[in-house]
Amino acid sequence: MARCRRRSMLLLVALAVSLDSLTVGITFGLRRVRLGGLTLLILAGVSMLTVLVGGLLGGLVAGWLGPALARRLGAGGLALLGILLLGQALWEVEPTLVDRDCSGSVEPGEAILLGTVLAADAAAAGMATALVGGGLYVLAGVVGLLSGLLFAAGYWLGGAGRLQLGRGWWRLAPGGVLLVIGVLRMLAG
Repeated sequence: MARCRRRSMLLLVALAVSLDSLTVGITFGLRRVRLGGLTLLILAGVSMLTVLVGGLLGGLVAGWLGPALARRLGAGGLALLGILLLGQALWEVEPTLVDRDCSGSVEPGEAILLGTVLAADAAAAGMATALVGGGLYVLAGVVGLLSGLLFAAGYWLGGAGRLQLGRGWWRLAPGGVLLVIGVLRMLAG
């Protein structure tokens, strides 16, 4: 049962930190920004590496704090990250600003910048997951996979004009999910 809960938590955290990729993909698709396959691989790879680095740092901190305090701190970190993402959802961000040369396409160097921006919350999630004792490598792999797949799906949906999303409630979902997970983990002890 505990193993199933941990897997569910990891999947929800990975989904929450990867949903930004879907919305940015939609924006790029709507604006007809050209992307290559290498761009998607870079985005996924940067997300995966960011989770790993954050998680490894979290593992070091957990070693100093002890398991009980580390779990509480990690749960609080997930809740705080949820609050920050809720706040971020309220402000409009222009993701196509990474097209630094205004070429209408995202080159590999620009993809690294975009991946870093998209993965900023993934580092914090990796750290918090390591503190609560989650499966870091599984989380990193799932975040990398979901980031690439969701970005590609969003790009396809936006480029084909199938989906145009405004400032709806769905933008609050990633932060809300992380906040709920963090609070539940704090209550569980």
